[in-house]
Amino acid sequence: MLLINFLCWLLIVVDVDAVHRGVGLEICTQARCKPDGPAIRFPFQLKGKQSIHCGYHGFDLSCTNDNEIVLKMPASSDNLFVERIDYTSQEIEIYYRSNHPPREFFDLSLSSSPLQFMPGPHNYNYTLFSCPYLEERLSYGFCLIKLGPYHLDNPENQTYAVNAQCSVDRIPLVSCTKLHDYTSIPDISTFAMKKIMKLHWSKPSCRHCEEMGKACRSKISEYSLAHVQTAESECLDLPKGII
Repeated sequence: MLLINFLCWLLIVVDVDAVHRGVGLEICTQARCKPDGPAIRFPFQLKGKQSIHCGYHGFDLSCTNDNEIVLKMPASSDNLFVERIDYTSQEIEIYYRSNHPPREFFDLSLSSSPLQFMPGPHNYNYTLFSCPYLEERLSYGFCLIKLGPYHLDNPENQTYAVNAQCSVDRIPLVSCTKLHDYTSIPDISTFAMKKIMKLHWSKPSCRHCEEMGKACRSKISEYSLAHVQTAESECLDLPKGII
């Protein structure tokens, strides 16, 4: 009887210890969309090839039919393509194929996104307007920039970004509706030419793991957006292909 009680107590202790130490948290294999493409590992998660527990919400990636990496923003009608991921500096480069910068870039400035614009001297405040299409609005360059499509349910209207450094009174905004103010956005007039943008993430932090040549994962099993800013990470002595 004493032996049975002891064994039951031991099982309870082991079970509780496993929960607190994170034993049983999923260990995920590193993935790629193509052999020479960027490696995808924690905190990113590749849809269709990795479990949703392999990364955080907001770091969701997928592969196109051409094996390119896509970062899909919520409620977006356009794809953002991933050029490079640097896990040591915690930076990611994305680009867009349209002739006009996409509106979803502005949503990255919101606090709800774990991926943020890099701070810099050429960041500006912008106001977005929805306007009926007019040819004369296309000649205001730095001050008024046409954006790529965002909501397909109203194709008659165009979305424009107005730089806060410009005088709104001198820009043709007749019949336009103000949508939202955004702060500290990189110069999108430059982006319209080179079509590449650099973002960074501060949480979760895995720099120390990368610098030691170790893999990184979260200490908890909750991978929702609400846990990104509070979760702690841990380093694992595993082969580079495992996270």
